[in-house]
Amino acid sequence: MVLVFVTAFSGFASAFAAERMSECCIWLKKNLLLALTITFAFVGGGFGFYLRSMKPSIATVEIINLPGELFMRMLQMTMLPLITSSIITGLATLDPKTSRRVFTLSFVYYAVTTFIAVIVGIILVLSIAPGKRVVWYDQNNGKNVPNNLSPFTAQDAFFDLLRNVFPENLAQACIEQYQTVYKREDINGTLEGPLRKTSTYTNRMNVIGIIAMSVTCGIILGKMREKGESLVNILIAVDQVTMNIISLIMWYSPIGIASLIIGKLVEVADVRETLSALGFYMITVLSGLFIQMFVIQPLIYMLLTRKNPLTFMKGLLQVWMTAFVTSSSAATLPVTIECCEQNLNIDKRIARFVLPVGATINMNGTALYEAVSAVFIAQLTVGYKLTVLKVIIISVTATIASVGAAAVPSAGVVTMVIVLSAVGLDTTHIAMILAIDWLLDRVRTSVNVIGDAFGAGIVDYYCRESLNMADSIAQRETSRLVTKSLADNTNPPSKTSEDGGLGTSVAVGQKSDTMQNSLSESREREEMAQRNEPAQTRPTSDSGAVLEMSGKGSKRTEEE
Repeated sequence: MVLVFVTAFSGFASAFAAERMSECCIWLKKNLLLALTITFAFVGGGFGFYLRSMKPSIATVEIINLPGELFMRMLQMTMLPLITSSIITGLATLDPKTSRRVFTLSFVYYAVTTFIAVIVGIILVLSIAPGKRVVWYDQNNGKNVPNNLSPFTAQDAFFDLLRNVFPENLAQACIEQYQTVYKREDINGTLEGPLRKTSTYTNRMNVIGIIAMSVTCGIILGKMREKGESLVNILIAVDQVTMNIISLIMWYSPIGIASLIIGKLVEVADVRETLSALGFYMITVLSGLFIQMFVIQPLIYMLLTRKNPLTFMKGLLQVWMTAFVTSSSAATLPVTIECCEQNLNIDKRIARFVLPVGATINMNGTALYEAVSAVFIAQLTVGYKLTVLKVIIISVTATIASVGAAAVPSAGVVTMVIVLSAVGLDTTHIAMILAIDWLLDRVRTSVNVIGDAFGAGIVDYYCRESLNMADSIAQRETSRLVTKSLADNTNPPSKTSEDGGLGTSVAVGQKSDTMQNSLSESREREEMAQRNEPAQTRPTSDSGAVLEMSGKGSKRTEEE
């Protein structure tokens, strides 16, 4: 009996183990890229700490960074065709009503979540008060801060944003963007004059200008319908080619991510000294970012869609890892689009409009970071009184400034100058927090990217019915046109003329001749009936059919 029980139990255990092994193999086959990315990330972290203790040479660090640099360059290479083709095709294939709905929902979501992030940051920084606990201050007296940042004002940033929305040259906008800077004039080679405001173009793509032009083109092409169909088809092909290239690049991502992690761990300064100096500030910022990413955004998604946010976030693991390593929303954009379409089944038209726009203007993590940093600097500034009005100004300015932040690494440090200037704080204190910005920048980029994906999911939920209706109407119209085309192709050609040549009459002419022959025959029959003569028939010119008209039918024809 015991032997039978042991045999049965071992058989059940073997079957269960085989089933679990089969499930693991199936999962691994479907998520091989994700598994490789996670594995290489941990390997890169361990190898980075090991190399850090060995203090490698600059040449060695350069070799280690090369695969990661190539990965970043490949992602940035796809940005321009991806943004233009995805936004234009996404809007051009939507009906005007659905386009307005998508546009409105996207911007309302971005504005609300950004303002909520600022409020969360303000509450945390006022509660923890990290500026009153700081034990280290800036020894460099602002030397690490670029000279052109100090006089930079909120008005300059706002005007730069407007100038970039309307670029004067589209070709230039693909590689450069406008920026106001302050420079000192060189008087005689040794003396420098006062700072003067001037304009320049930075070596960075004008993403917001490209998006503005793409949105305009997409809306106009959607209204042109058949006239713009050929251009839309070309852009759809460009979009598909770009996504296929991105799919190939993603198989290289595990190596690139490991390289970036190793290089950053080798290059970073003493972490323990930084943590001991700005520990409470880091705790405040990270707490706010984690609350925004794991509480606020999932809660909004769950309340609006009544879906499980954990299932949604599980499909974004690849996005989160790429955002954390690259610290750039723009570089992560191709991965975000692919994961939202493949893993979360978000409609392509929604994903390829909402996500590129979100990567530019939806900066929840950046807004929270700027608000916390501004209050932190105000708390450690001796003699500065932080009033309620100044807190409100910081909140509003941080929300607006985050919209103009470029989707590139450490963009929040630049836009923070706007927030500090708005409340009269010394911008040289920014050098204090630059030591840990490499870590905070990665976390806030993750918050920004995850927020973009949640926004795409919410917009897709509320626009799915409209999209399905538009698709069904388009399918019925296509079927009708195909049926009509087939019917026109099966119509017989015109009868030959008396000399044996082929007739060239169109269908409209055939119908007109038939009606005239019928009327003349009807009149003859009516005259014959009045003379009590038998009715005669003759074939029509196009079909040879015999038409017989009675008295009642003749009268009806005459009346017509």
